Amino acid sequence: MNEDCGKGCVMHREFIEYPEEKVFANSFELLKDHAENPRNFGDMCEGLADVYVSATDPACGDVAELWIIIEEGKIFAMRFRSNGCKSTVAEFSMMTTLATDKSIEEAKKITEEDIMAPFEGILGKQQDCPLSSIKMLRAALEEYEKNH
Repeated sequence: MNEDCGKGCVMHREFIEYPEEKVFANSFELLKDHAENPRNFGDMCEGLADVYVSATDPACGDVAELWIIIEEGKIFAMRFRSNGCKSTVAEFSMMTTLATDKSIEEAKKITEEDIMAPFEGILGKQQDCPLSSIKMLRAALEEYEKNH
């Protein structure tokens, strides 16, 4: 069982198992579920993640943070926090679901289209939003490679 460091954050480098993904009747139900029950939401205790990035949208003040643990060249675990809209939360939830357990090279190949496709066009996304999950994933992986 994972312990926390007082704020609900992951404290140990162990894999968090989630129940098997539900089958949804339509993309709206999928979007709603990722927005209201985001996967990998929360932070990591200081010093646990191999890489951390954050971004702020200057237009509205929303913030997103991303923590990644990398083991043997693969994304072992990811966590994110955001005070952004439900679309932002759903997008990050899907991105972390797609990227976890991928090699760094495989994760670099994930596109915004890959993240948006399961929502079948109903996920509202502003172009060039600083809180884009794919931009933050790529920035985190670049930071990791630069420092390791």
